[in-house]
Amino acid sequence: PFRQEGKCWEDIYLALRSAQQVILIAGWSLWTDLHLLRYRPVDLAGFTTLGTLLKEKSEEGVLVRILLWDDYTSFSSGSIFALLFRKLRTGIMDTHDKQSRSFFSGSKIQCEVVRRV
Repeated sequence: PFRQEGKCWEDIYLALRSAQQVILIAGWSLWTDLHLLRYRPVDLAGFTTLGTLLKEKSEEGVLVRILLWDDYTSFSSGSIFALLFRKLRTGIMDTHDKQSRSFFSGSKIQCEVVRRV
């Protein structure tokens, strides 16, 4: 459908919020702390982050699957490299791949981090 200019993030939020069966996300990056709605009333946005929204949908019974690019320059937060160099937590490309996988571990969401070929 035709989308109104400047409403991209709101449209994505509403599409995810209204999903009833499946949410599939494939990309090079996913930032779980992203606020899709930043300048909206609290009753619409609820200050929900993307990661929290996806977890909520999975708890409602929606099948959520995420496929992310493995940025070989990022390390998990417990890594000595990540402890010494803050930038290495998200990787040079800021993909947040390891953070996203860690965020969703233990939830109903299947989040796979795959090396590019």
